[in-house]
Amino acid sequence: MISTNTIDTTSSSKWDKLPAAVVLVRYGVVPQVARFAAPDEVVEAIAERQLHGRRVVVDTDRGTEIGHLLELVRNAVVSDDKAMTGQVLRLSTSADEDRFVGNRRNADREFFDWQTRVQDWGLKVQLIDLEWTLDQKNLILYVLNGQNAETTRLALLAAAAGLGIVHVQPVQADGIVQQTSGGGCGGEGCGSGDCGS
Repeated sequence: MISTNTIDTTSSSKWDKLPAAVVLVRYGVVPQVARFAAPDEVVEAIAERQLHGRRVVVDTDRGTEIGHLLELVRNAVVSDDKAMTGQVLRLSTSADEDRFVGNRRNADREFFDWQTRVQDWGLKVQLIDLEWTLDQKNLILYVLNGQNAETTRLALLAAAAGLGIVHVQPVQADGIVQQTSGGGCGGEGCGSGDCGS
């Protein structure tokens, strides 16, 4: 499934110029595939190498993440029906890879604590995985549940407990549940399970 989470291509100054190319990237512990703008320097670098599977750092609606390049989308035009999720920032470096591995280790260690919190808070969601964004600014909690009040409540309780910016990502048997816009609590996207401290 290709993600429908998109960035606003009309209001951001970084989108004043059309990207050199659009690429498909798979990202996230529970993977999703989305279109990303690729700047000239990335397009030049991937043109000289095998494209498929090359790891890149991308800017998503959840933060900075590592993803796998899948395909260069030819003749892609930025439009409402072919919107992009974010931008490829760079090819992944060894420092990015080390940070990614460290973040994965931290997420594995923190999983039990988050399961306990969910249980103690009496939430009717099942935590199935978690991951940190590459810059460690956002925590993504994957829960087996549809998008409902419980996912929003989890994000609100995490923020109230001072646990940082938490993005609650519902998952179903066929993959990621696409978020809808909306929200409150003074933060962007809180109604879709995303709250910050």
